[in-house]
Amino acid sequence: MSKQQTLRSERQLLDALDRIGIEASGLACLYIKFSELKLGNRQVNNVRIFRRLMDDIVSACSAELFVLSNKDFAIIGKGAFHNEFAGVIKTLKNMLRHDPFIVENGDSEFAKIYDFPEDYYRLYDVVNDLYENSGSNITKDTLLNSLKKIDAEDLDSIINKLSLVGVEEFVRKQNAIKVGANTKDMEVVFQEFFTSMKELSNSLSPDIDILSDGWLFQHLTQTLDKRMLNAFTNVKDFVKPPQLNLNLNVSSVFSKEFVAFAKKFLISGQKIAVEFQLMDVFYNLNLFYEARELLWKGGHKVLLDAVDMATLDFLDISKLKTDYVKLIWNPNVISDKYNKSVEEMIERIGAERVILIRCETEKSLKWGLKRGISVFQGYYIDTMIGAMTKMSCPLGNKCTIDECSIRKKYLAGGARNECYSIQNLDSLSILKTGAK
Repeated sequence: MSKQQTLRSERQLLDALDRIGIEASGLACLYIKFSELKLGNRQVNNVRIFRRLMDDIVSACSAELFVLSNKDFAIIGKGAFHNEFAGVIKTLKNMLRHDPFIVENGDSEFAKIYDFPEDYYRLYDVVNDLYENSGSNITKDTLLNSLKKIDAEDLDSIINKLSLVGVEEFVRKQNAIKVGANTKDMEVVFQEFFTSMKELSNSLSPDIDILSDGWLFQHLTQTLDKRMLNAFTNVKDFVKPPQLNLNLNVSSVFSKEFVAFAKKFLISGQKIAVEFQLMDVFYNLNLFYEARELLWKGGHKVLLDAVDMATLDFLDISKLKTDYVKLIWNPNVISDKYNKSVEEMIERIGAERVILIRCETEKSLKWGLKRGISVFQGYYIDTMIGAMTKMSCPLGNKCTIDECSIRKKYLAGGARNECYSIQNLDSLSILKTGAK
């Protein structure tokens, strides 16, 4: 792939600056050095939050947004919207004030405003240097900028393709386990079901960046929610877990598809837990409160998904009063400055209501158990369950642990069809049996 294709946003920003010209006045650019943050603060959830903040400015001020290959943000618009810039900078500073780059350099270096014409050449040099010096270091992140930004026509095309393929091909499930006082006493307490956006995008729109427009992406996920809810009735031999967790948009709880799912698919007395993303909750706060009350009225549970430990330093999520909170494991928490905030949050919410996710190693389980957390989810758990599935299977010698782990994730089709014993693959008692 050529340098021009890979660094498309840098080239587009330089072209925009060329069009504006040095004589331009009354314009300004907010440049955010997202690339300088530590890895834990550059994860996908934070990127989406920052992107949503930027989208709001773009919509309100008719500005233009550029997401560069290194994930820096640049917004160009009329200088009169400095007040909007200030609000975004304040929000980001509160979220990231313990990041080493901001601690050492200050927030003015992290988020810098370039006023035209006086700062025109300074900004041009920054972007041009990035363009000239980044071509030899192409990574998966920079490849994103070679993708076409999604538009309404692309969205319609993806949805039409989905009608032919079926969303169940992209629905994944992941087990969560509860660890008893005796660490060998484990059981599956719920399965989470979600649409794999990465696999859907790779299959149906490999040349399109489906994240490039926040509003179109939200519309796509809302459509996928409805399709996923309908897909369960199309799956043969579906083994219903003790608790079924659905990862949905807040608005999807009010859809006719959700109502039909709750009435027709669930067996008598079975309840569900709906998992909401933190960003979706805060952008639809009043709707979230309505959804929470509606779910509680039906006897269901509400869960706040994928909470980053770094956000706990400035955000009291206990005020949302969800039944459970999924906390993302961060191996740096032991020595990091926001460790105190994490411990205080766990104590405030109650360890029994916290689920530690993205557990990659045994260290995460030990850390959680020490703080009273007993429910875990992540790659380490998947591998553990995969190993026990293989060990208990009469045809287990035909498969590897990784193959078992991957096949268990599929709701239908795909790698699941390669299994030699579907009944054993879907067993929900396998972990408890294997742990004894």
